[in-house]
Amino acid sequence: IYLINATGQVLWKRLLPEKIIGSVAQVDGLNNNKLQLLFNTSSFIYLIDRNGDDVKNFPVKLPAASTAPLTVIDYENDKTYRILIPCSDKTIYNYSTNGELIKGWQNPTSAEIVETQALYFSVNKMDYIAYIDKVGNVKIVNRHGEEKILLNTTLENTNGSFKIVTGKNMDQTYIIGFDTIEHAIVRLYLDNKKENFKPDGIKENTGFICYDLNNDKTNEFILSNEQTLWAVNNDESILFENNFETEIKPVPYIFNSGSKGTFIGSISPSFEEVYIFDLAGNQLKGMPLKGIGGFTLDDINNDGTLFMICVGTSNRIFAYQIE
Repeated sequence: IYLINATGQVLWKRLLPEKIIGSVAQVDGLNNNKLQLLFNTSSFIYLIDRNGDDVKNFPVKLPAASTAPLTVIDYENDKTYRILIPCSDKTIYNYSTNGELIKGWQNPTSAEIVETQALYFSVNKMDYIAYIDKVGNVKIVNRHGEEKILLNTTLENTNGSFKIVTGKNMDQTYIIGFDTIEHAIVRLYLDNKKENFKPDGIKENTGFICYDLNNDKTNEFILSNEQTLWAVNNDESILFENNFETEIKPVPYIFNSGSKGTFIGSISPSFEEVYIFDLAGNQLKGMPLKGIGGFTLDDINNDGTLFMICVGTSNRIFAYQIE
């Protein structure tokens, strides 16, 4: 793991005994107005300070191998973090940033192992945590780990991958996933009602994200397969469509860059190209840019200038200014 500053200088690096699972979160776990890096490997939870050193009581040895990335929750936005992590004993554990198990947490279990992050959501000022095991069984618990919503309907054939779309109330809130057999987006409402949504062009290798593209307080769908990036309304009407001559990764990305706006991203690893679009589907000036791996958009100098940072060839990291 490396920490690199805005000019590309490596501040420190550490060799870990295992690969990081998922992404790295930033938290103020010490409540000192400084950020630490929080992540997990198969065997440990790590909390590393800005100098690359372990915070006291970390790394935490897990009681069983983790099977998914951790989820970090700050219920009251007061830096009292909760770290939820699914493990191979089919249990969801809950830790504090002191490295201790949370007292009162009921250690909820699953029928099969959970291979994706648990997701936090809040409706009508009530907190919920949802998780899905690898065969599609869904559980929704409260902040104490007690099951609060009983779902008998499963999200089978979704490979455990899902998202939560919150509405004004529980009736308008649903879980959403992609059925790899039916090649359809599936909505599972909290009353066990299940709907399939299959826009034109959707096929086996299709990724999607939900986002309110036109500020109508309703989530639209941004979809991607190997040749096309497109967006549709809930009535399946097309908002925009971009076709590629190169093969792209069937995973669309969304980046919220604050005052600079929100952007959609796509990548073609085999052709080493990264594309950035505005929310209307217009390709930004200067695209595509060279890159082969993970990328992000950020104001790395805190001066209002947006950069795209991405993995390039020859083990290099590139930073491009976005106009």
